[in-house]
Amino acid sequence: VKEPAKADDLDKTDIQTQIDEQINAMEAKLKRPLKLRETKAIERKVQRAHEKEKERLREERRRAREAEEEEIKRKQEEEEEVKARSDCDLVENNNINKKFYDDSDEEDDDDDDPFLTAIGGRSKLLTGDAYQNMMLEKEKRLSKIQISN
Repeated sequence: VKEPAKADDLDKTDIQTQIDEQINAMEAKLKRPLKLRETKAIERKVQRAHEKEKERLREERRRAREAEEEEIKRKQEEEEEVKARSDCDLVENNNINKKFYDDSDEEDDDDDDPFLTAIGGRSKLLTGDAYQNMMLEKEKRLSKIQISN
């Protein structure tokens, strides 16, 4: 919970000093003591000027804080944009590399591929679960042969 800041004693004395100076200046100008309402009017005038100055400083700090937050937000957006651009560049480079190294026309020539000819063609090519099952079957057959010997 934030507590309001205590009023600064120097602040009050500064205001009081300004009030006293203006009262003395007015009395010197009029060459008579001021009436109570004139004194109070001067006090209100000085206090209002002081409050306006405080409000102006508060507004200035708020604007500076907002500008700083906006700058941080803008930098984050720029960083995200740069990252997105670099990601796009990577994707583009991968696509270019794929186009450059594209072997799609070589895939059609199964009889030229020594690996595919060794295994008996593309239809015999096994991956994933099918390959694992084939290896298990081979292992079972080998273990049966060894047991029978």
